[in-house]
Amino acid sequence: MKKVLFFTVALSLIATAAMAHDVTGRMGLGFVSTDAPVGLRYWVNEKVGIDAGIGFSSVDMGDETATTFVLNGGVPFIFNAMADRVNFLIRPGIQFTSYEGGTGIDLTGALEFEVFVTDDFSVSAAHGIAIDMTNPDDENLDSTTDFGLFGNNWTSFGFHYYLKNK
Repeated sequence: MKKVLFFTVALSLIATAAMAHDVTGRMGLGFVSTDAPVGLRYWVNEKVGIDAGIGFSSVDMGDETATTFVLNGGVPFIFNAMADRVNFLIRPGIQFTSYEGGTGIDLTGALEFEVFVTDDFSVSAAHGIAIDMTNPDDENLDSTTDFGLFGNNWTSFGFHYYLKNK
């Protein structure tokens, strides 16, 4: 209970200590999903943005190499500017994964807090619901559709570094 109270107070202090901030027309380099860690966020206007990310991994397994390729996209909507440096976002998203043995598509709906530590740097955390659909290459295996909740914890914050407007 003490931890919950501590984090609630800490987030409240961050929110109330905020100064004016506008992201319209700005592009931030960073990521939302650790599966697609090279990405960007572009704010089309004061309420709607576009996220895109890419990921790749190759693991040596002796005689073979396991390769995974990920594309992630989303549309963040600022639902409420809790303070001038803290935004509460609703982010529908989609992620395509190609891996040794099949493909996967994840449809997500996330609630995200983006906190601007400086005028140009933000950190974010999200949680929400996901529908995960996998399609194995092997004809003997069935495709699956799973539904569940997800959350990013303290070790997997997203971040964006916003480039200066000229």
